[in-house]
Amino acid sequence: MKRHGENGFTLIELMVVSTIAAVIVAVSVMAYRQGFTREYALSQQARSLTMALQYVRMQALENKNTIPIVNAQSLDQAGAFFRKIAFTATDHGVKVGDYVAVAGLRTTVSSDTLSAGTFYVSASTPSTFDCICYHSDSVMVPPSPNVALARNLTRTAQLSIQKKGFVDSLSETEKYARYKNPQVFVYDQDKFIICDSIDFDDAQGIPKANTAVLTYSPVPAFNSRGFSSNEAGFDLRVSSVPPKPHGVRVIRISPFGQVGLGRTN
Repeated sequence: MKRHGENGFTLIELMVVSTIAAVIVAVSVMAYRQGFTREYALSQQARSLTMALQYVRMQALENKNTIPIVNAQSLDQAGAFFRKIAFTATDHGVKVGDYVAVAGLRTTVSSDTLSAGTFYVSASTPSTFDCICYHSDSVMVPPSPNVALARNLTRTAQLSIQKKGFVDSLSETEKYARYKNPQVFVYDQDKFIICDSIDFDDAQGIPKANTAVLTYSPVPAFNSRGFSSNEAGFDLRVSSVPPKPHGVRVIRISPFGQVGLGRTN
């Protein structure tokens, strides 16, 4: 018999409280593990991208490859001078704004070989690029066994950061080539968001609309000295899906080419 003035819990009450406490602990542990897993996956993704950038920079420092010129044609004649040369080259990797050194060209009026020069790239397609060059005699590629060669002084090596959904939509041959190419970094767009800081809306804290398309691809690059091809450097933002304000990794490429991994506050 319970005495007057005694306080306590029945066995059923203790069992109910213990069950509730166990459920709370289990839910907390699961949430912690999920959060830890997402945090770990984000960190690993950022580290992998950092290592890929460092590898590409080393390639830029060691890259002495040249671009064989298949064809060259003088264009935009004004009076006695041409103002442009259109080059044809396979997989040249040259972009508008780059500077290229070209050697081995000949004039069409003589067998003389033109002196090597450095030219500004004003237009580019996957198989051609145009350079601004004022010259009086039209140019041509010398017949075999002579060759004309170009070297990209601005963009010796680059890393094309591409979405898995886009790469998987390509042909088997092209898909295989991109997965094996060390200058292509493929990531799962359903788990991560990777964008250039210039394409990020800091006011709203979300990427701009153009980063959502499958073909969106930041392309940081290095020149032959290992410096950034962009004078201001690059800032790449890596976040998980859905993005969180305090769950962003920032990879900074300085103007001198140093690659560093950080985190937003």
